[in-house]
Amino acid sequence: VMAYREGLGADYYRDGVRALSDYRLRQARRGFQATTKYLPGNDRAQRREGVVDELLAEQRIAIAAGFEAEGLYAAAHNEYRFALMLDPDSVEAQDGLARLETEAEAARLLREAQMRIYRRQLNQARELIEEGAELSAQQREAFDELVAKIEDIRLDELYRRAFDLERDGRYPLAIEAYDALLDEADY
Repeated sequence: VMAYREGLGADYYRDGVRALSDYRLRQARRGFQATTKYLPGNDRAQRREGVVDELLAEQRIAIAAGFEAEGLYAAAHNEYRFALMLDPDSVEAQDGLARLETEAEAARLLREAQMRIYRRQLNQARELIEEGAELSAQQREAFDELVAKIEDIRLDELYRRAFDLERDGRYPLAIEAYDALLDEADY
């Protein structure tokens, strides 16, 4: 039985080495894990498994960087987390995870603020925007766009109010409303 287990462990090790040389990392990892199952004291298999984990972590970091560049902060955060599970010593993954924790929260606040704007809850949206803008280093432009959108909505409401007064024939009140609008808007 021992000879069978040793032979099986050696076969798995060779399969792992072949898979690693072909850069089939998941298969290599399985091969080395099976080797350590059948040959528990095999240091070479454990070292190779560590190398495979580092390479898999590098793949995850590359994927995370792509997601981050696309503005998919929650997905990037998750990839950095997976990379750390594979290689807990990866400084790049640790830095990415720390950076993306705040960016993912800022992205959540940004989405919530957009929903509040849609519902015309402008004061709550402004609070969320302020909170999110403080957290974010990469999403400033998106937060600035929402601030501009809120301002456009507010000015549009002032204009509609003045226009409704004019249509109702309440000209002195309409003039006051238009003056208030002109005091705030450049046009």
